[in-house]
Amino acid sequence: MTVDVELNLRFSLGRGEPVEADDRFFALLQAVDKFGSLRRASEETGMSYRAAWGLLRLWTDRLGRAPVEMRRGQGAGLSEIGRKLLWANQYARDKVAVVLRDLSEEVREALESLPHGIGGGRLTVHASHSLAQDILRDLVARQAALTLDFHNQGSLDSLRSLAEGHCDLAGFHLAEGRFRYELAPQYRQWLDDTGHRLIRVASRCQGLILRHEVAETIRGAADLVRDEVRFVNRQTASGTRILFDALLKNEGIDPTRIRGYEHEEFTHSAVAALLSSGAADAGFGVEAAASQFGLAFVPLATETYYFAVAESTVQSNPAVQDLVSVIASSDFRRRAEKLKGYDPRHSGRWEPVASLFE
Repeated sequence: MTVDVELNLRFSLGRGEPVEADDRFFALLQAVDKFGSLRRASEETGMSYRAAWGLLRLWTDRLGRAPVEMRRGQGAGLSEIGRKLLWANQYARDKVAVVLRDLSEEVREALESLPHGIGGGRLTVHASHSLAQDILRDLVARQAALTLDFHNQGSLDSLRSLAEGHCDLAGFHLAEGRFRYELAPQYRQWLDDTGHRLIRVASRCQGLILRHEVAETIRGAADLVRDEVRFVNRQTASGTRILFDALLKNEGIDPTRIRGYEHEEFTHSAVAALLSSGAADAGFGVEAAASQFGLAFVPLATETYYFAVAESTVQSNPAVQDLVSVIASSDFRRRAEKLKGYDPRHSGRWEPVASLFE
């Protein structure tokens, strides 16, 4: 039998002795923010209006301030503390999501290593994070015959792990068009034309993620050097950071002139959450993250997400083909298509390494 392990983050809030805030509270805040109506929010979260109202009164007492403001004739909206709480919940979850996933995998591996553990195929994957990857994890988790041990790290670090024999597959992003030729040497050093094969997962749109307040004045990377623009970056060695640095170099922009260039976040959602909070004005990431947080987006490049795998692993481990079947499935494509800016039309297609650099 499969051992499922999931570690979660919990918030405790309040004056004096903090009290745990369950997911219903944050779901209600998010629904109020989205619909501008407490009655509609209660319906969307599966609560009665009375229960929703009681939950808000409870947290008003605990916080000393109302998280939701009721406006006569204008519905409901989040107060300043309500908006900050909603942001803090999302931001904290995005910050620790990768760590919690990796810890969950380690705990599950330990449990499944006990006698009479599960059988079936197992693949160790070191991969750059992608929202499409989250869909893949969910679909694979439903299959008893296939287990993925995911460890998230940057694109180049993942490829290095594959070359050094530390994983079965490496997930990485590589830009299309003119940027591909500029970035190719950094990726090619870890890939062998005959020793490795590629599995295409999905293409996605990358660009500037912007608060709406600055969207009219920031049209491209050159506008990021203005003194009043606060930027938030992705971590060094991530595929997104590599692409962004190439874009700056291509346009002759000195990164030291960008206020906040040294401020790094680990995921696209963390960047978007920070912008949504008002702590920064601009970031570089995927359109899906901008859409998730209702932010503006300026498209600048397209890139494709691949899994690289050794030819010897393809021949010796049937689980590789099981994974390809999931990636090529209609379920994966249907869900990936819902991510703004993602294109999974060729998901699951085998491609030679040489095709990256032609």
